[in-house]
Amino acid sequence: MRSVGALAGTPGGGVVAADTANNRVQAFDAGGTITAAWGIAGRGPGYVTRPRGVAFGPDGGVAVADSFDQRIALYAPDGTFAGQRGQVSATTGFATQGSAAGQFSLPAGVAYDAAGDLWVADTGNDRVVELGPDGAVLLTAGAGIGTPAAIAAAPGGGALVTDTDGGRLLRVVPDGTTSVVRAGLSHPAAVAVAADGTTYVADDTSVSDAATGTAITGPGGSATWDHPAGLAVSPADGTLVVAERRPGTAAGARVVRGTPAGGGARAWDTLLTEGTGDAQVIEPAGLAFSADGGALLVADTGNDRVLRLDAPGHPVPAPPTLQVGIDRPALGTVVSDLPGIACVTDCRQRYGAGRVVTLTARPAAGAVLASWSGACAPAGAAPTCALTMGAGDAAVGAAFAPAPPPPATAPPAPAPPPPVVLRSVRLSTHRLHGTRPAARRRADRRATRATATVTLTRPATLTVAVQVGRPGRRQGSSCRAPSRANRRGASCTRFVALPATRTLRATTTTVRFTLTTVFAGRRLHPGSHRLAVTARDAQGNRVGPRTVAFRVTR
Repeated sequence: MRSVGALAGTPGGGVVAADTANNRVQAFDAGGTITAAWGIAGRGPGYVTRPRGVAFGPDGGVAVADSFDQRIALYAPDGTFAGQRGQVSATTGFATQGSAAGQFSLPAGVAYDAAGDLWVADTGNDRVVELGPDGAVLLTAGAGIGTPAAIAAAPGGGALVTDTDGGRLLRVVPDGTTSVVRAGLSHPAAVAVAADGTTYVADDTSVSDAATGTAITGPGGSATWDHPAGLAVSPADGTLVVAERRPGTAAGARVVRGTPAGGGARAWDTLLTEGTGDAQVIEPAGLAFSADGGALLVADTGNDRVLRLDAPGHPVPAPPTLQVGIDRPALGTVVSDLPGIACVTDCRQRYGAGRVVTLTARPAAGAVLASWSGACAPAGAAPTCALTMGAGDAAVGAAFAPAPPPPATAPPAPAPPPPVVLRSVRLSTHRLHGTRPAARRRADRRATRATATVTLTRPATLTVAVQVGRPGRRQGSSCRAPSRANRRGASCTRFVALPATRTLRATTTTVRFTLTTVFAGRRLHPGSHRLAVTARDAQGNRVGPRTVAFRVTR
């Protein structure tokens, strides 16, 4: 939970918590285990909070100025949630309010231009923003615009926006500069452009032709309106629709339609009245017609929804509903991709037929997914289920269970000892005499042999070799056999290993053996030599050779 707003005890010793930041209520038993959850995050896919502006896209999709959720919500032509524009928090997954590029503050109006770019009246930031089809910010214009409330694509490019604080209707051209189309308005809140280029604007008490100032008379022949907040003109026949909030009228808000009746007159009828029913509105705002004039969108601000009205015979998108159920909410949740399901609180979402929705089970700590059921039964207990929506509704169940205890495992094998290290190779004397005359002193006779001492870190097998010094020439950094290539190189001594070796098995960490002028059956001639020792341990680790120099004399 995040930001607990209130707590209440239950008769059984549990508690009910208002999880304010997550838009839900959670119930816990006396042991702290969640037993139920209620509530839906109004900022999630498929939900809007105080929407104020709507627009049909070039492909028949819908954009909604989801004002209190600080975003522009996008829907595909089949009604599937298609994403959002705004700065989305990595922590919550919801759009955040602000003034950075691509971020919004109480956006109230949206409109698509002929190029498919989306224009936004970023009301709280006193600016107009143009977004490309990929959501990139193409233009930000704010000079001289105060609390823009509504926006429409302007004939010839750019946009028309109501400067509510300044009482003006402005035109924003593609380079970001603005010009005044109409001044002297009282809090203008709506603008719409007809197919012939006629622009209509609405303020607190009037609806009029923005270019000529001619007032539009409404139902009953009165030219006085009570806070009109939305305008739309049908591209098919020029029908004008007005969303009128009417705070000073007992009957409350309404949406009315004025059908051309010849001679500039209109025949008015009421489409929607005030209330919470299917054909009712509270504080209606933005309106938008589809490209063929057969569908009308209404931003039903007070009811936190968008209504769509279709003419008789006009195709109506009816995306089927996916319903997810969880048997034990304390043990896991289910989320979806495409977005929309975040069950246990948001378990119902509409997706267009043919859409592939991947459901992912998220067991709680100490729990596992036991099985899927319903439309996902073929997935068994796999962590995900890819479901293709058909023409009808679909239901999916997810059963969670406590995780079984882990199987007993054998203790890990002991770690192998570290590789052998050849610490040192030493000789008791570094000069061996090749002959022993009878007259030589006893000390000189001992010099015909030397004791070699090898120190190791652990027992190993030693390979002992003798290297014989031979004349050589420097070639680069190496001492090599004399040749034409190195005849100018400095003289040096190169060492060549005798073919025979001795093998010793060291059972302790110190090994001693005797070195004489006869090695492995071969007499060592006078000159420079080296004793080379290599060690290999029981695990096959090899180290060396390590050498020590000695000389044989006559």
